[in-house]
Amino acid sequence: MNSEKEVGHGGSGKIFKGTYGSDNQIVAVKIIQEDSVQKDKWKELDILREVVHPNIVRYFGFEFNKLKGVYAIVMELAETDLDKWLKEDMQKPKKMLKNILVHVSRGLQALDNLETPIVHRDMKPSNILICGGTEVVAKIADFGLSRIILPNKAGITTQNPGLGTSGWMSPEQLQGSETLKLTTEVDIFSFGLVVNFILTDRKHLYAKSQSESEVVITCNILLDKRTWHQSPQFSPVEYEGFLKCVTKKDPSKRPTINEVMCHPLMWDYEKSFQFIEAVTTILKRNEPFTEYLRKKLNDIFSTIWKTAPWESKLCPIVKNYFLEVQKSAEANREENKHPEKYDSKDIADLIEFIYDRRYYFRSQEGNLELTASNVFGEKGTRYVEYFLERFPELVPTLFELLQQVEYQELVRNQLCPLYCFFSDVRPDAFTFC
Repeated sequence: MNSEKEVGHGGSGKIFKGTYGSDNQIVAVKIIQEDSVQKDKWKELDILREVVHPNIVRYFGFEFNKLKGVYAIVMELAETDLDKWLKEDMQKPKKMLKNILVHVSRGLQALDNLETPIVHRDMKPSNILICGGTEVVAKIADFGLSRIILPNKAGITTQNPGLGTSGWMSPEQLQGSETLKLTTEVDIFSFGLVVNFILTDRKHLYAKSQSESEVVITCNILLDKRTWHQSPQFSPVEYEGFLKCVTKKDPSKRPTINEVMCHPLMWDYEKSFQFIEAVTTILKRNEPFTEYLRKKLNDIFSTIWKTAPWESKLCPIVKNYFLEVQKSAEANREENKHPEKYDSKDIADLIEFIYDRRYYFRSQEGNLELTASNVFGEKGTRYVEYFLERFPELVPTLFELLQQVEYQELVRNQLCPLYCFFSDVRPDAFTFC
């Protein structure tokens, strides 16, 4: 093994770029002094040498240099960590940030779904490494505090409240006790802090400013005092409810990592549209329940959008297109044809409009302004993205409403088109009020 230049510092030791193996693979080499090594430190390698996942840093092994009295841990090389990557450009595209969230959650899911689940216990931005150029990939690293949860144990018993990094630990980690069991829920809490950090330009959920002391942050975590910071790319409705749930003080009430993966914050545009499609199927049913759901949606969005009609949120070109659709519906009504008119104050009609117009999209050929503007992208490739960016609160609000207990009879029916979105989500897993 040959090490080259120093590229960083990994808590207990310096990190160098080097080569490893007969093929001289480029790797990161973490150098640790012999006298600073604890025996259980090597659980980091025992655990991870067997774990191969695209969102977990690959560990290859370690060597001991008797002459220098140091251990060298050999691992996959990454360009930077999450904290430094976000510092480089504070206005990263929304889609790229969502990809990072998905990558980290997939890494946690892989650890949690192992036959013997792993608790990381030190989730923080500097322990999430970033690889790649245009196709950025996030990977979870530094498992120095990781432990395997054995099948006959409910969690890890700890008396040491210092395990982890101050400011990024769950309340149960901070408190510590002889009987406390640290389970994978501690990583869910810390993941919530990382999500907030990513979405709000490196702000901390439990700090009023970036200069807040660790002591104050720790107190705020224990007192459950959050500070909501604005996101340049995301609406508060997209992430605040989610964060309230994953950072609940009671770990048993936090969603699992599998449930986290079911939340719209982790969805791409196409899956979000599939959800809209399923909701539309429900709304088009002529049942008393449908009218109740419509009213509930209108009450919720009258607060979110301050009673403004959804038509007002369309750009001028699409608004003109909407008005053309309305005029056409009036003409069809006069000719006793099936009308397609939409009420711009009815949220259910917005959902149906988004769904209907995608499949009736050839009608845009008659609208020269819409075609020339390319507002929906070439051949409508940005159609779904357009509406979800104009109405970012729509899908998360629908999801959080429908996962509540009162809708369980509906969404847990295997014949319901919504079943696949809620089959792995406990009732009220994302309820926070």
